[in-house]
Amino acid sequence: MGLGYFYLGVGAIFPIDALLVGAATGGSLETVSDPIARLLLWRKRKRFKGEEREALDELAKDLAAAQLGKEQGLAFSQSERVYDRQQAELRKNREELISLRRTNESLTENLGKKATELAEVSCEREAQDKKIAGFERTKKVFLEDKRSLQEQIKAVTAECKVMQHRLVDIQRVFGDLFAEGKAADFVSLDDIMNKLEELECWFASLREAEADLNQREAEIEADEARLEREDQDLIQEGESLATERADFEEERRAFEGEKERL
Repeated sequence: MGLGYFYLGVGAIFPIDALLVGAATGGSLETVSDPIARLLLWRKRKRFKGEEREALDELAKDLAAAQLGKEQGLAFSQSERVYDRQQAELRKNREELISLRRTNESLTENLGKKATELAEVSCEREAQDKKIAGFERTKKVFLEDKRSLQEQIKAVTAECKVMQHRLVDIQRVFGDLFAEGKAADFVSLDDIMNKLEELECWFASLREAEADLNQREAEIEADEARLEREDQDLIQEGESLATERADFEEERRAFEGEKERL
């Protein structure tokens, strides 16, 4: 208000420019409804004594009460708007919190499932490792048996070759002796042939054992390849579950941050 204020004895302060505007209308006291203008007209025309002064005091009180009521009404309206806005924000935050809680419950449930799956895969991997370790021990024993049998076969083969050469020589010598009728003093040809057949049977049995070992080796190699594939599958499944668990943990941390913000 650019024109200042004046003071009434009842303790209220009123703007002078509003009073001047009311006075400028030139209306009578009965036709002017604005309390400030009425007060100005009254003050302008009267010297305040007795009942007039009391009337002026009452008018000033009414004006002060009206001004105070107006200010209180404005303050209440403003407070009410602030309260409504805060209540709307609170409802929104409550809805977001409920949604976040549901998300947290879902994340916790999924994380528990993934942890259970990861534990199961870990148990399967441990069992697979034990199976592979047992397989390696079996393979080691098999390879030792195979090397031993191969050495035996090699030795028997060499012995058979020597015996074959010796038999050729014996047959030649005994052929000459039989031709001359002198072989009966040494050894019969049947004994020699029987001995040769025994050696050939022994050699054949060793060959069969070698074939069995080769078959077992092929089976072991197939088992080894299968175990290797299963091991790789378990490794990949474990890595996939670990990645999913890390993603869930990151999402959970983001949720906790959002929860703290609210």
